[in-house]
Amino acid sequence: MKSKFLILSLLLLVYSLNLIEVCGDEEATERIYLTVSVLKVNLTTYLDNLICPDKEPLPSYCFEDTIKISNKLENVGNVNVTGNLSTSVLNTTPVEVQHYDWLFLDVSVGNFTFQNTSYSIRQEDEIGIFNVSSNYSYDKNYSDQMCRFWVYKDIGFLRTSAGEPPTIMLMVSPGETSPPYTLNMLLSHACDNTTVKLTTSQYRPGNWTSFTKDEVILLPTGEWNSTEIIVTVPNETSYGIYYGWIYANAYGKQFHNNVTINLTVIVSLKNFYLKTTIPPDKKEICQGSDVYAEVNITKLFSGQADINMTYQILYNGSVLYEKKENLTLTNILNSTIRIPILKVPPNAELDYHTFLAILQFNENWLQSSDMFKVKSCITPPQPSPGGPGPSPPSPTPAPVKKLVLNLSTNILSAVTGNKTSFVATVENIGSQTIKDVKISIEGIPLNWIEIIPTSTDISVKGTQGYLVMINVPKDAKTGVYQLKVKAIDDVESNTEILTLIIGENLKEIADLLLKEFEDAKSLADKSLLVEDCLDITVIKIIHDDAQYAYQRGLEEYNKENYAKAINWFEYAIPVERKVITRVDINLEMELRASNTSKIMIPPFYHSENQFIQAQAYYEEKDYEKICDPIEEIRKLIMVGLIFWPLIVIIFVFIVIIFVIFYRRRRKEERAGIIERVRERLGFSRTD
Repeated sequence: MKSKFLILSLLLLVYSLNLIEVCGDEEATERIYLTVSVLKVNLTTYLDNLICPDKEPLPSYCFEDTIKISNKLENVGNVNVTGNLSTSVLNTTPVEVQHYDWLFLDVSVGNFTFQNTSYSIRQEDEIGIFNVSSNYSYDKNYSDQMCRFWVYKDIGFLRTSAGEPPTIMLMVSPGETSPPYTLNMLLSHACDNTTVKLTTSQYRPGNWTSFTKDEVILLPTGEWNSTEIIVTVPNETSYGIYYGWIYANAYGKQFHNNVTINLTVIVSLKNFYLKTTIPPDKKEICQGSDVYAEVNITKLFSGQADINMTYQILYNGSVLYEKKENLTLTNILNSTIRIPILKVPPNAELDYHTFLAILQFNENWLQSSDMFKVKSCITPPQPSPGGPGPSPPSPTPAPVKKLVLNLSTNILSAVTGNKTSFVATVENIGSQTIKDVKISIEGIPLNWIEIIPTSTDISVKGTQGYLVMINVPKDAKTGVYQLKVKAIDDVESNTEILTLIIGENLKEIADLLLKEFEDAKSLADKSLLVEDCLDITVIKIIHDDAQYAYQRGLEEYNKENYAKAINWFEYAIPVERKVITRVDINLEMELRASNTSKIMIPPFYHSENQFIQAQAYYEEKDYEKICDPIEEIRKLIMVGLIFWPLIVIIFVFIVIIFVIFYRRRRKEERAGIIERVRERLGFSRTD
């Protein structure tokens, strides 16, 4: 019985009866409106103006960074609501590290409100994913949302291209030196720079091992840097397998990262050269996609060799995908470049993986590896089936031929009478196979150049690597050569510039590199003047890295350690040039954004001169003056952001006044018509 009374009382609250129209004195019409009360409040949480990030890539923060947390409450029901809002920040454990409450918050119908708080990253916060949990409870209902962000710390984690567990295997003959093994390193989840110091175990093969750079600078941006490992085996060494270790140590303010790499040196007759390289534009791969590498295999003895090749994707020591093939090499110094394509599992971790190539010949083993990153890619939704009917067949597009060229490096050096080399990677991004693709090099005599293979067919979406060897004659003119490299057939690829430094000795090469760096530094210093109008914080870190490498190279130069000085300079020059490139990209993006917003500038401002001036300064690389027109354009756009809404408000206000006036006039006219009709019908006012 009580439940019936309760239901009746609720119905009396929910429904209302309204008498809305009575016409004349004798007849009335009633209309009943039933209004259902709906209580609903939507909660949306923002982290630094990002709508509740909960999937990778998540925003990341470092010590002393402050995250603005905004909770938007929007009443989408038809009843005013009062409730309590709470926001908690939970660490990786998860343990609540901050809590904030807003009590008795009113949200009226059709309105919204923001409640803000913040969280500052603390010294004791560990690396990992933190959660922000918000909850709004009202009248036995609630809305909640969970957001996530990364906390990075100090120098984070040190990663290498040697795989998991880190292993390097080299094959060297007694009295000879191994081909350079490139060891790539990077920092993940890092906030600060560090310098990785490389050392080896005390006894052989550790004491046979040297590095082109025993100190490698790493940035928190996650960019790769590398050194080359060289093993020189003494003449009297017996054939066999020798085990040792390479130690990579990185020190930060709080962390000490140490990676111990297992070093295996097989001392036998030198048979092969093996090099694995993932093209720069394929360093990041989507889950479930294909990844490939260029594997350069060179046989260094006469006669036929039947070899077994194994290609693997490794993550934390586990083999995720494997492919094998058998090859036969016949000629002396026979060289081939293989492009094995492996499948990245759809559920692969969003992290760095290793692409490993293993060569087996009789009882000898040789391996080489490179690293790539797996990322998450959002697939666009497929069109829904059905529809109004089959669409007419679209015309077949014309075949497209297009090649893209990438180089393994953009700076090389060589002493006269010696060799140097690089790898050119060509990708066919067109819609048909391109035949007889060759590499064209301008800037040095053709008889200096040897390319393997000389030409090849590249299928659609296929990639081909070319090993380019430059034999510098003893009587070659010393100096700086700017080489123009491109892939050609009946179409041409993009042209890449490679700087070749030739000297009679290491000192002369170091001197030439010094001059190249000074030229790059002069332009980079000017480009940093755009700090007045652009945020170039990350670019300045890159600039500092180049300066540090330059200073280290200068120290080695003054000690007459020219080989080490050259390595530092060859690292510093591309990094300094990257500063200029990054500044140019930022300026181009700024100018594009300004042109897009140009329509916002009020018409009584003559802004065309500022746009022409800014474009001219950009093309002339006049970094000292370009900020003036950019700042002026920004001011005009800001004026437009105020001007145009004001115009709209004034227009709406005029329309509203007109509508009110019009309705009032119509009402008066209608009343007059009714009065005249009543008079004709003989009704008086009192009737």
